[in-house]
Amino acid sequence: MNTYSLPPLIISLLLFSLGIFVFLKNKSSSLNRVFFYLCSVSSIWLFFYSLAYNTSVEGKALTLLKIGYCGVVFISITYFHYAVSFLRMKKMRPVVFASYFIGIGWILTIFFTPYFMSGVYKYFWGYYPKAGILHPIFLTFFIGLLSFSMVLYSYFLFFKKALSAIEKIQVKYIFLAFAIYNLACIDFVPNYGISIYPFGCIPTFFFLLIFSFTIIKYRLMDIRIFITRATIFIFVYTFVLGLPLWLGFATNQWLWAVLLVGILSAIGPFGYSHLRQQIENVIFKERQRLQEYLRHAAKRIAQISDLPTLWQALIQEARKAVDPEFVELYILSKEDKAFVLNQNSILGDAPHNIKQISLDSLLIKNLIRHKRTILVESSFGLNLPLETIAVAFFAEGELFGFLLLGPKPKKALYNEVDFVTFDIFSSQASLAIENAKHFQELKHSQLELLRQENLKFVQVLVKGLAHEILNPLTPLMHRIEDLEGESLLKLYEVYENNIQQLGEKESLKFKESLLGLRDSTKSLKNNAQHIHLIVDMLNKMQKGDETTIGPLDLKSFLKDVVPMLALEVEPHIQEGITVNCDIANNIHPIRGNPTLFKQIFINLYKNSCEAMRNFPTKIINISCKLDAQNSKEALIEFSDTGPGISPAILSKIFTHGFTTKGTKGSGIGLSQCKAIIEKFGGTINIESKQNQGTKFIIKLPILGVGKNVS
Repeated sequence: MNTYSLPPLIISLLLFSLGIFVFLKNKSSSLNRVFFYLCSVSSIWLFFYSLAYNTSVEGKALTLLKIGYCGVVFISITYFHYAVSFLRMKKMRPVVFASYFIGIGWILTIFFTPYFMSGVYKYFWGYYPKAGILHPIFLTFFIGLLSFSMVLYSYFLFFKKALSAIEKIQVKYIFLAFAIYNLACIDFVPNYGISIYPFGCIPTFFFLLIFSFTIIKYRLMDIRIFITRATIFIFVYTFVLGLPLWLGFATNQWLWAVLLVGILSAIGPFGYSHLRQQIENVIFKERQRLQEYLRHAAKRIAQISDLPTLWQALIQEARKAVDPEFVELYILSKEDKAFVLNQNSILGDAPHNIKQISLDSLLIKNLIRHKRTILVESSFGLNLPLETIAVAFFAEGELFGFLLLGPKPKKALYNEVDFVTFDIFSSQASLAIENAKHFQELKHSQLELLRQENLKFVQVLVKGLAHEILNPLTPLMHRIEDLEGESLLKLYEVYENNIQQLGEKESLKFKESLLGLRDSTKSLKNNAQHIHLIVDMLNKMQKGDETTIGPLDLKSFLKDVVPMLALEVEPHIQEGITVNCDIANNIHPIRGNPTLFKQIFINLYKNSCEAMRNFPTKIINISCKLDAQNSKEALIEFSDTGPGISPAILSKIFTHGFTTKGTKGSGIGLSQCKAIIEKFGGTINIESKQNQGTKFIIKLPILGVGKNVS
């Protein structure tokens, strides 16, 4: 056995094995297939050259070297083909096909003419091909393809931004691997009569090591499990076959060696299965733990019906599952047309400051298109760390929110099993979100129904009270009017007719009593009229007709509703509050419903009162006028001098279910206000500065010149 033939022989077998592993992992992948072609032609080159080194017959050596050179011809072609496939350069495919046709031409030249290989040289390591007159042209073609491939890798690595972060790392290692592989070109030197041992198998070996490392570490073609099982298989069957062979050679007892082969072959599959299971349990223990944990987490979250609690549970479960660098929750905000970061959901230290992600972003488009957990790529333009994943949640077919999970501890990679596991977790969480949404809507409907029932009860109560109050009040007012008019007049006549008969003291005392009676009567009359006014206003405001839509005189409506606001809020909450009202005279009617509009002002008034409860200055200003910028709209401004609203939550104020009052708030008041105003063609906006108050700006089209409302 020629010692010089061993390195190329061993490396050829390793290359072919790696190619087979990659190919069998995913036969349908073009990238896997091309890599198999590259490994195969490189293996052919080294294998047949190794055989040629071992032969002493020149003719046989020439034939073996010609077969080996077929592999050499296609090395640069498959090398180039792999670059095009990996970089997804579809426009270069015609060039790839053309290079294969040229390669076939070189093969024909090798076997049927003496112009490519004119003979062999005899060197100290064995026979080696002698370059013919066409060989320099082939060498130019070979090195040209290799160089062009390296240029493509360099371009994508340093200038192209379409690759993901993980792909860029893969390109770096592939670039390094192929750069070392290119050193194998030293093997062309002996073709021209220079006696240098062809050590191209050595850089090929390092190429093999780097490429294998990239496959395992950076998910290139994802064959970790397959390689693990193949390694166990080789180990087991090396023992099964190697031990009997050693015994046979050592003792020359081949009968016992054959019997031992039979015994070990019988127990080999069981040993392989057991050993594989044990090793995979160790290697993939973390995967199994993640699967088991998320399976139980899905059961826990399925029992949560409150949406805010559910969101918190999701981020906590994700954090406990993989302990990433950070966990962030983004929830759909239709008002902002974006997914907004939930400020209460941030766990860990995120190295970015992304408050919201637009619906048009590449991340959102990819989540909607794939409907599964995805790796957040650098091409999405979000400046997120490498190995950040997005776990999507869908409700009724719509992307409702997603979690961003940062890198795993110790920079471990998310593998395919992780993605599948999170997909299962995502589907279970999506069902829980849908249930929570339905429960929230049902709760809202029940609250609304209860409110309607309470309103009807109040209407009946007010109607009855008004009747009971007006019954005695009407004759009382008549009696007061009689007392103020005819009775006081008669008493005054008595006083005038008898003033001469009374002494000075009696006359003065009688006059004072008469004036006191007049003042008391006047006070009684004013109070009775005030009671009558209140009852009349209650009758007007509590009719509760929310279906009738018609002309609404804002001026009269506001004059009626503003005095009534204080009746809707507990006295201790509005203590010390001053209400200023400024209503212009030139306001045209709008189209609306007084009962619904009353709800708006009650909500705004109550919120302002609660906000200013512990604030030193307590003033509410209400104004109504024509909009100076659009004379076709009425402008209503409702402002207070409270503590204001934090900018972080200002955009969520009108979001259904959002509240800053904890369990005391339902989060539906302002969203209802917005819905009512939009129902009648208007808009509501908010301006607020901390410690300077809050202002709600309502614009409504005036009747006849604004938007059509139905």
